[in-house]
Amino acid sequence: MTVVRGIALDLDTQEVLRRAGVRQPSGPSAPVVDAVAHLMAQVEAERLLKPAVACETCAVAEVEPDHVRLQGGTMLLGPLLASTLSSATELAVAVATVGGDLEEEASRCFRKNEALRGLLLDAIGSAAVDSLTQKVASLVSEAGATKGYQASCPASPGMTGFPLSEQREVLRLAHADEIGVQVTGFGVMVPRKSVSLVFGLGPHVAGRGTTRGCAYCTLNRTCAQRRLKRTDALIE
Repeated sequence: MTVVRGIALDLDTQEVLRRAGVRQPSGPSAPVVDAVAHLMAQVEAERLLKPAVACETCAVAEVEPDHVRLQGGTMLLGPLLASTLSSATELAVAVATVGGDLEEEASRCFRKNEALRGLLLDAIGSAAVDSLTQKVASLVSEAGATKGYQASCPASPGMTGFPLSEQREVLRLAHADEIGVQVTGFGVMVPRKSVSLVFGLGPHVAGRGTTRGCAYCTLNRTCAQRRLKRTDALIE
């Protein structure tokens, strides 16, 4: 089991605005951009983001149409894993969080009727989780490469074909309690600004960025590789 803390996040004003739902045709107004920049500086100064990752690698024993069974007998249910990770030798199961401090500050703002501030803080938290997810994917890929493995796109409980009911098992496998992440009876993680991810690892696994993987990947909307590909296409 691996725990990593203090990961540097790449927070971008435009991603925060996207997460806040700001999609004005002419772009956000200067005061809104300034407000986001000010809040991002405050969040950093007050250390409201505390990124942490817990990850475990598990050997795959069997892949069936509706489940993946790991060495030791644990099963993860769902046709998504079975169909997309059929060639995996191992699974990397990870849980990542930015902690609960930012969430608490946003809630306090809403209670004080500071709705805009609360909304933007919540958006910063969501953008931070997006960035952390990218960092986790890179860490898993780098660790897999030391064995000659490729890492698949990640899948998360709640995606089509991967029931949310599997959330508790994913958190258990990753030892999420080591970074303070728990799950409610409804499969919701606490702190809310957290994400659970399952990667396939193996020499014949379709790596990140493939067409097949992008179709279901949990990074689909925030993936830096996809943004780079779109930019390259425009240049060409």
